[in-house]
Amino acid sequence: MKILNFCRVNLLFAFLLPASGKADILRSIPKFIHLHVSPNRGGSGSVGTLPPVATFAGFSNDDVGRWLTLANGPEFVNLLGGHSAAFTGRLNPDSCSVGDVPFPMALQTWDNKLDFFQLQTRQLNECVQFRIRDAAGIAASPEQPACNVTAINQYEAIAKGGLCYFRINPNSAFSVQYELNPECTNAQNFQKLELKPLDIFAYSGFYISGDASGRSTLLKPLGSGALRFSIEASAEQIPLSVDMGEGSPRWPVQAFPDVHMAEMDIQSKGRESRLLTRLFLRNSCNAENDIACRFSLPIGVQYTVKEILPTGAERMIDQWYAGGVSPAFWEGFFPSQRDVTNFEFKPGRRYRLEADLTYLSLYHRLFRDGFKSFLIQRGLWDIDPNSPLIPLRPVARMPGLDALKPNDALPVVSPLAPGGGNDFQLELNQMRALLTGIDWPPYFEEMCGPEKCAKAQTGQAKLKVGVEFTLEGFVDGVAKTKDYRVWRESSYSPEYNNNSQTIIRAVCQ
Repeated sequence: MKILNFCRVNLLFAFLLPASGKADILRSIPKFIHLHVSPNRGGSGSVGTLPPVATFAGFSNDDVGRWLTLANGPEFVNLLGGHSAAFTGRLNPDSCSVGDVPFPMALQTWDNKLDFFQLQTRQLNECVQFRIRDAAGIAASPEQPACNVTAINQYEAIAKGGLCYFRINPNSAFSVQYELNPECTNAQNFQKLELKPLDIFAYSGFYISGDASGRSTLLKPLGSGALRFSIEASAEQIPLSVDMGEGSPRWPVQAFPDVHMAEMDIQSKGRESRLLTRLFLRNSCNAENDIACRFSLPIGVQYTVKEILPTGAERMIDQWYAGGVSPAFWEGFFPSQRDVTNFEFKPGRRYRLEADLTYLSLYHRLFRDGFKSFLIQRGLWDIDPNSPLIPLRPVARMPGLDALKPNDALPVVSPLAPGGGNDFQLELNQMRALLTGIDWPPYFEEMCGPEKCAKAQTGQAKLKVGVEFTLEGFVDGVAKTKDYRVWRESSYSPEYNNNSQTIIRAVCQ
């Protein structure tokens, strides 16, 4: 669940042992970098800090002779919302699939996902380059199959690729400037370079490696940043957001959200319960009109849970907002969790869980406001003294962040280590950037299904999904449910109302 999905789960942490020598390397790494190309407006550049530069100095004697390693690659989000990074366009197949779907659905194949990831990798490597300077003299590894290095002079080089290595010399002081390849900023080159409108969330990490093979067991993380690269579509291809000037990209204002209610869990201890909810979300258009789905989609949900009384009347239990971001061309399970207090779920009773996505952008903003306040409370957000705190609205917690205590240090992790997942600091940096961006998300004009669209800003684009179920009982505090009624009400997507003993769920090997 780009999902940047704020509700991220299943991160595989690989904790690294520090290398010997002093640990006080002087470093400065941009937290978030957004490079964009607007070919039809003749614009390109960086949103925010200009220019975005990372610096490293003060290496120890033990570091001399080792390699400053630049790792850059698109994030891959698997079916369960877990994030990983790959730097050469290769991925391990997803170990999970979608099961118990009570109606026909055309799902993506692994080849579809791999092709799109390789397209992202190729365009990222083609268009985003790094100007490397070292006051002690640039010394790139002579064999770098995943990096193309062009020497400018004795102290400077241009690098493009997923894994790049530069030897650390005595008195080395590196600066790494993020740039756009000038060829990608010229619309006349787009056909030659086979570039397409696209939105890419990427990992940008820095390490000290024992060698330049990509397999070194000596790996010391220096830090990471979140990188977003977008190539703007043209207004002739798809309706775009308001032009806010050369420094701001324009985004599609037409979206194709295909959403269904999926499995849920209820963990209960008397009058204290936790709901783990999941939507099955598809941000993938048909082949004839797929431009909108090459861009990230904000997701905002108003959840409501009620008890259905024997009389047929409904009793409100709780209501809250959840949200996040679906990456481009993604389908999978969109999770959130909610703690319910002062209510006891009882066996034999019937309950109703509904997810309302009618006001997608508004609900996303309500979630965003509450989530920002939550991060401030956890000490994970710097309070701006010039801005008043936003009152905390009912907001679902993010699995993973919720367990952190206020001002806890984030774990040091690395996707370069075997089984590694994204650096958790990167996750937080991406969330911060998306929570504060002034040009994203756009105000959507239309929500579309396979055959028709509906106006989005007047409430006409209705989309509600839900499930009714009977609670059988609890086993070790986890609810067992049965007798589902699953439905979708929509003004632009096909509606259904099915009684079933199954509900969409992930099936993992």
